Parts: sequence; structure tokens; C-alpha cells
Amino acid sequence: MSEQYTREELKKCLGSWRWRLEHLYHIVDKSGKDVQFIPNRAQRKFLDNLGHRNLVLKGRQIGLTTCWALIQLDQAIFRDNTRTVIQAQDKVTAGALFRNTIVYAWEHLPPVVLKGRHTISDSKTMLEFNNGSSIEVTGSARGQTPFMLHISELGKTAARYPGKAREVMTGSITGLPKDGWGCIESTAEGKDGVFADLVLEAIKRLEAGHVPGPLDWKFHFFSWFDMDEYSLDDSEEVVSPSDDEYFATIETRNGITLSRGQRQWYCSIRRNNYGGDPQQMHQEFPSFAEEAFDQSTEGCWFTDQMKVLRRNGRIIDVPWQRGYPVHTFWDIGRSDGTGIWFFQHRDGQDNFIRYYEDWEQEWDVYVAAMQRFGYVFGTHFLPHDADHKRQVKTSGQANTAKKMLEDLGLTNIVVVPRTPDKMVSINKARTKLPNVWFDKTNCADGIKHLDCYGKTWDTRHSCWIDIPDKSKGHSECADAWMQFSDGYSVAQTTKLVDISNMITTQQTNPFIGGGWR
Repeated sequence: MSEQYTREELKKCLGSWRWRLEHLYHIVDKSGKDVQFIPNRAQRKFLDNLGHRNLVLKGRQIGLTTCWALIQLDQAIFRDNTRTVIQAQDKVTAGALFRNTIVYAWEHLPPVVLKGRHTISDSKTMLEFNNGSSIEVTGSARGQTPFMLHISELGKTAARYPGKAREVMTGSITGLPKDGWGCIESTAEGKDGVFADLVLEAIKRLEAGHVPGPLDWKFHFFSWFDMDEYSLDDSEEVVSPSDDEYFATIETRNGITLSRGQRQWYCSIRRNNYGGDPQQMHQEFPSFAEEAFDQSTEGCWFTDQMKVLRRNGRIIDVPWQRGYPVHTFWDIGRSDGTGIWFFQHRDGQDNFIRYYEDWEQEWDVYVAAMQRFGYVFGTHFLPHDADHKRQVKTSGQANTAKKMLEDLGLTNIVVVPRTPDKMVSINKARTKLPNVWFDKTNCADGIKHLDCYGKTWDTRHSCWIDIPDKSKGHSECADAWMQFSDGYSVAQTTKLVDISNMITTQQTNPFIGGGWR
């Protein structure tokens, strides 16, 4: 605070939280220098449009975590009996945010403005002040009832600790009062998880003209072009014609004009930081909200194969064809989920015409759903554990999934032997995926699961490891699809199914001679 004020002027200025935020606080900038916090263009845009509950999707290094943290510190200092909490993605991040932002800003406040304000307790995670207020940075805010709550990098939490992310929504958020202030902010980390669900739902509601209510999250999006510093001067960075086409689309979509320097900055960051990979650039520096989620596939098994499918136009309308049997590929479970792919081989093509899944259901639910589709069925490929006995809720007896499905009318069931090395199955799937066809409507859920089927995040070493992640609800679908890549052969199903007979029986009873008794 370099300006000179009279006592009355200063008193008036200190009554405004916005003035305090823009004049009192110091931070350490990206170069490691002590500077006064002056909001950048993106931060000003955020401050001008604050709601009580704010949902923020952002590019990297926008500075919104710092901005909201300072707002919370300011409210704890100048507002009595106010509890503020910041929930970071992990303990290491929480500690760094507390030391480098909260404590630093507190210790560098001008003494003249504090009016005797001081801490009565401080620790490695919390400052408590003598006005009954506090600010805490923690890894979990469950069970607390703060007046101001900041959930930082929920997208990263959802991608790597899905259970913790769900706990945020059921625990931490629940403690925020109706008149409180909240902020959930993150970069994108895949198109599944609670953060992606919140953002995509908010976008849909905005497009439908919905006016946010008192408990709704007000959506904010901040792109790389909201930062004035993201531009190069006198650069020789090459901007290709295809890049210029992309930028023209972004200009039209956002109603902006991108300078040559901004375009060169974008191309330079993509080339130098991400090896020219547009996917990573879209995730870290999205130009519009949906782009961040469409392209976020780090740590996913089938990213390259799904790209090839889309590039070759293999996700289209693939209708069921009468006169050809429909084979099914299963991953089974009742305490968790069961996924079923529906498939036809015709004219030399492998066509997936439908995907169906449900959770915690008995076998008759799945059989009834299959009957509703009206297909003539050929062979049903079940995983190896279909031969394992399990308890039946209704009778209390133990039986195998294969036997229970046969009792419900399925015939021509093949149990696919277990492949000891999961990577062998995954690599088989990778080989076959680019050569099949998917119906874009009836397989939409399955396609999303295959897109998102990912590796496990090693929290100890902070890296992805080659173990499938079963915690996000995508593994059932992927495992069902691997019954196809592990167990299907045209010769086998041809021997088991009389197609000509099916053509006849289809006209009269679709459940005779085609897999139903």
C-alpha cells in the first residue's frame, strides 16, 4: 500500500473488501519476487461476477486459487466470527498453499490497517484470530461448517482419489450454509468424476436459460486467452494454416480477436511443453469449456485406439440387422456392476450395436432387458468367474452365474478362460478396437467407458501404473469388451448358430432357436 491516505479516507477504504483485496496483500510472483497482489484480467472478471457458490473451470496458472485464498484470509481478518476453510487436493499441496500464500500475505500486511488484530493460535494448517475468526487449509473439510469454503483442484482429486471426491460432495459441501460462500475450482482431469459432472451439468443448464438459484453453483470458465501475459512479442514461432483455422473457430465461438502474439504463444507452449500434443494443450489450456473434457485422457488405456476409430468414422449409426444372430459379451457382478455388449458379425464387419449395464441387480433383470430388445441371440460369452458359485439372495443357495442364466432361458453360453496377465487382454483389445464399428447412440455409454478406462494412480510415487483402475465404474464395460477380444471367433459362433433357422424364427418368436428356451 504505497498511496497516502488521511485517517478518514483509510477508514472508508478499509470498509470495502474489494479495495482491501486490491491494495493490502502481498504475494510471491512466478519469478519468486515479493509483489503487491493486483488482480489480473481473469481475476477481475471473476471478482466482478462472484456468486455465493462458484464453480470454476480454468486453464493453468490463471491465479484463481491465490485470489480466492486471499478473499478468505481477508474475511477472516476483517469479519468477526467467520470460519473459512480451504480444502486442497492433498496434504503436500495444502501445506504449500498455507505457507506460501496465506501465512505470507498475513505476515506482510501493513501494521497500520490491522487495528490490533493478531493471531491467538497458529499451526502448520490454521491461523486463528482474536476476533473469533480463522482460516484453515486442510486435506478434508468433512464434518466442518465453514462460512467460506474453497475446494481446490477437485478435478485432480476426482481423477486420482474418486472416493475422496465423492466425500467432498457428500461431506464438505453439505456443511456450507445457505448464506455462505463457496468456490470449487480446477483444471480438467478427464471427462468422468464429480467435477466433470458438475461442470457439464452447469453448462447444460446455462444453455437451457436456467437462472442459478441460491443453492446452484454459478459457472465460470477462464481460458488461456483471458491472461494478458500469454502472448509473445517479436517471436518467430510458426503458426500453421491449420492452427489459424482453429484460432478462427475460437474467435467466432467466443466473440474475441486473438493477436498474432497470442497465437504464437499458444503454438510455442504446445510445442515446447507438450511435444506438439494438442490433447494435452486442450486439457491444460482449453479454449472453451467442453474442449477440456473432450480431450482429457491422460492415464487412459485406449486413447490412441479410440482416436483411430473416430478418425476413420467407425462410430456411426450401426443398426441391428435382422437375419443375423446377436452375440453378447459380459462382465458379471451383482454386488457391483454388470456390463453387456451386443454384437453382430455381418458382411465381414464386427458391429457393436448396443451396450447395457446396471448395478446391484439379480440376473432376471438383465435377462428381461435382453428380451425387450427383441434380438435373436447367438452365443453369450461370459467371463471365467461365471463358473464360480455364489449365493442367491432369493433361495439362499449357492450356484454359478452360468447355471442361473441358463435357468432363466439363455442357451449357447461360453465361459471365456481367464487370461493370467491382464496386460495381454488389454493389448488384445487395443489391437482389435480400431477395426470394429460402434453404434453412436445405443453404444454411447459404453464408448464413454472405453474412453475413460484408465490406469491406477500411484499416490506414493505420483505416477500412473499399469494396473486397471476399478474404482470409477469403467472397468465393467471394458472387461466385458475384452470377452470379445479374448474369446470371440467367427468359426465358433457359426458352428453354434443356424442363421437360416433364425431368419425364419425371427418372424414368429424371437426367443426360439436363438438363445432362449
